[in-house]
Amino acid sequence: MEQKKNTDTRKTVRTVTSNDFITAMGIEEMTLKARKLLYIAISQCKKNDQEFFEYQISAKDFAKLMDIEPDTVYREADKITDELMKSFIKIEKPQNNQKKKSYLKLQLFDMCQYDNGLLYFQISKKMTGYFLNLKKDFTKPLLNDFLKMKSNYSIEIWHLIQREMKSIKPNSTDIIQFDLSLEELRAVTGTQDKLKQMVHFKDKCFDKALREIYDNCGVNITYQNIRIGRKIVGFRCTAVSVVHIDTDNIPDDVKERARRGKERIRNNQKGEKI
Repeated sequence: MEQKKNTDTRKTVRTVTSNDFITAMGIEEMTLKARKLLYIAISQCKKNDQEFFEYQISAKDFAKLMDIEPDTVYREADKITDELMKSFIKIEKPQNNQKKKSYLKLQLFDMCQYDNGLLYFQISKKMTGYFLNLKKDFTKPLLNDFLKMKSNYSIEIWHLIQREMKSIKPNSTDIIQFDLSLEELRAVTGTQDKLKQMVHFKDKCFDKALREIYDNCGVNITYQNIRIGRKIVGFRCTAVSVVHIDTDNIPDDVKERARRGKERIRNNQKGEKI
């Protein structure tokens, strides 16, 4: 009999995936609620897990996480699990012949079930290389950040940004800079054939996602266009905390007191180790 585990949705839980998963084709077509349940499932994987377990979550908790009315939770859960069982990712495989493309297609879930007030799910073992025993080239955003978002674009872009930010958020004095290519942004958001005018892409997708990231993740991201000639090919981004403090405006005596305080803490820590 397979072991069933309770779903952990604490604010400290992280969604650990390989970087290849972030840019895989297929997940951009999922609905918002199905995408969130997928990330909940992924976040249950522990560092030393060798296989995917079957997890369960109560209808009450599920409805709260998904912002679903309690009296519609059965219908919604049935619809979402149907979608998850049909969902797959598609990975382009390198070919010697550049004119021909080959894709690896992998189903995301082995099973989903809603029964007697409990929702059960288990990730497909074919996804092992994307969620388990990851040693390098992986990203681990907080699950809670994804669950608060109201747009798939926000989830997709935040996941990509977290890859560039090494899965951290800036503290009050940090400034983190990174570049995002337009090609990759369009790929993860599925907008290769939509919002073709840049003004529409920014308004309906990129800027909208950055506003939601500001509201839900506590990170303020601004950007400048990267151009080749007159064509925009990407964005040079700057990320700071929403409570960012410009260190240039801090008086020197305050900086010195802070430096001495940090030094005392380090010395105390060294003493404790000894």
